[in-house]
Amino acid sequence: METYEYSWSEQFYYFSLFRALHGPDATPNKEDESPIDEETYYTQSDLATWIREQNNCRKMFLDGKASDITPNQIKVLDQASFPWIRDSSERWDGHFRELMAFKEEHGHCNVPRKAGKLGIWVKNQRAAYHKLYDLATGGGGGGNG
Repeated sequence: METYEYSWSEQFYYFSLFRALHGPDATPNKEDESPIDEETYYTQSDLATWIREQNNCRKMFLDGKASDITPNQIKVLDQASFPWIRDSSERWDGHFRELMAFKEEHGHCNVPRKAGKLGIWVKNQRAAYHKLYDLATGGGGGGNG
């Protein structure tokens, strides 16, 4: 059987179609060989592989290495809420921006733990700070952070 090489635009179309059919945060199952739609043989597994490839290409691009992804393609994927795999510094920066928006709205940084991911992140940041402070000062206290 002859294999067909899908273009970036075709695969982006299938990504958009999959999200339209399954919801804006849906992620394809890499084990699912069922077609995305009745017109093609493009499967959820194919889409999961393409998503992983786009993540790898973006990482290479951001690291200054040769990559098959263009800045314009990254922008298009960003606008489509593409499920990027973020490295730890990107995630930290994103949470920090959320915290600054919370502070702007509420006038403080006392995010309740039940406030979802941001609340958990703030709790973890405080715990890490206290652990670091206690190690640096030889125990005792933890400051007033």
